[in-house]
Amino acid sequence: MRVSQRRQKQAIGSAAFVIIGVVVIAGAAALVITITSNRPSTSTAAHGPVTVSVRAMDGRANYVLNATMKIGDELKLIVTVPDWTTPIAVHQVFSGRVEGDLAWNVNATGHSYVIDSGPADGTDLGAHVVYVVVAFADGSIVTSNNVTMTVTN
Repeated sequence: MRVSQRRQKQAIGSAAFVIIGVVVIAGAAALVITITSNRPSTSTAAHGPVTVSVRAMDGRANYVLNATMKIGDELKLIVTVPDWTTPIAVHQVFSGRVEGDLAWNVNATGHSYVIDSGPADGTDLGAHVVYVVVAFADGSIVTSNNVTMTVTN
């Protein structure tokens, strides 16, 4: 077998290995998201049940359950957890789209965390169901209540 043919077979084998690795990682990520989204909205800890509350900022800068805003207004959420908990990460789910994890340092932010997704644009038009998922230092993961964010022209 020629050297070039051998190298070609090795390259194909390496590419297949990489593709399989990507598929396995993507599958594991999907499993984690599915498990997280199917968890109960409260967990029980030594102090009692842990609940996560979320509110959306409306066009008047009030935090409410049903926020209406216009293009250009900030898309902000405020997440609140009990003061005896230790949250370590939070992410939002915006109309079914899972956003990336944000580290939560209680020493810096306290037990309320503001998620600022920037100004609403044309792609945000319409009504969106939004909630957050918070991970705690004890390993528990809690899903918040839902809020509605409606963006108009």
